[in-house]
Amino acid sequence: MKLFDIQKYLRKNPVQEEKIFRSCSGFFTFAAVIPMLNESKNAEVFFRHLNCAIENSHEKILVICVVNCAENSPDEYKNDNLKLLELFDKNKFNIPNLAVIDCTTEGKMLKNGVGEARKTGMDYALDFFDTADFETSIICSLDADTVIEKNYFSLIREKFRENPDCGVLTFNVCHRSDAENPRAIAQYEKYLKSYREGLEFAGSPYAFYTVGSAFAVRASSYIRAGGMRKLPAGEDFYFLQSAVKSSAVKHCSLITVYPSARYSARVPFGTGTALRAIDSDAKEFTPFPDFAFAALKKVIDNATTDNLSSADKFLSALPAESANFFIQHNFAENWQKVISNMPTNRLRDAFLCHWFDGLKTLQFIKHISSSGEIHT
Repeated sequence: MKLFDIQKYLRKNPVQEEKIFRSCSGFFTFAAVIPMLNESKNAEVFFRHLNCAIENSHEKILVICVVNCAENSPDEYKNDNLKLLELFDKNKFNIPNLAVIDCTTEGKMLKNGVGEARKTGMDYALDFFDTADFETSIICSLDADTVIEKNYFSLIREKFRENPDCGVLTFNVCHRSDAENPRAIAQYEKYLKSYREGLEFAGSPYAFYTVGSAFAVRASSYIRAGGMRKLPAGEDFYFLQSAVKSSAVKHCSLITVYPSARYSARVPFGTGTALRAIDSDAKEFTPFPDFAFAALKKVIDNATTDNLSSADKFLSALPAESANFFIQHNFAENWQKVISNMPTNRLRDAFLCHWFDGLKTLQFIKHISSSGEIHT
């Protein structure tokens, strides 16, 4: 990555100096970024496992905690955050290299929730990497209710070395067994797993978990993807979708993270919201039917350079209900603009990584599932 591109990103995305509660010095090879809101009860367990992984690694690892809330956060959350800042001030968790960003005291609060907190920490991490090593410097995205294994950092390094063209690694997710409702979390995990495996079966480039605590990214790929999204939820989904368009994203099943299966109202959607919906017998978290992924596979298989040279030719190769989805989304009109500005040999990548992206893939699966049409 060119130095100019790194400097340009850093100039556009500075972390406000007054928010730095605790800093570090020197260069690091890894940064673990953890947004924290109302997490003092989880902190001891989280940092015990994190420190074990740090001790088991030969890397120089910086831990960046972003203690954050919004103006309208409950007083309970704000008070808990202040308690956490006190604990960090005394380094109660014995973290060797710790940086803390205060986004919780008056005048420093955030407006865009966990996405802005995650972005703040990840942007700050860039200051601690040698610009000559941005291709090998790694940012790990974690959450404070998550447990990691002792080989977490060493496996990440190993997998990035084995896959030099890979910009982002995603990991398996297994919610811990202390769930308030084991039935609900089992159903939610089945839904997540079946969706990822269905996308993998279909050959989709989006066959990975989009969970904020379950990925690691090269510093260079982070910048190429435009940085983390400032969203109150779903920031991980949109960031990883963007990363597919600018870098290779690879799912690594050898690394597993273990989030808490708690009910939470801290974000507008995510695990906590899903668990409450399942408890109320909502149907949106049941696995999609196999025929929907078979239909997706047919779309991807038919996305050849020859077929994509004409919108009509591509649509005519699809079953009726699949073609209807593309017609409803004005594919022909939009695709003609792509054809006019894209070399022929890049049409398949343009289709899978840009037009038919992760969001459209999910919309397609929902469309086919609701149609009830089995594709052969």
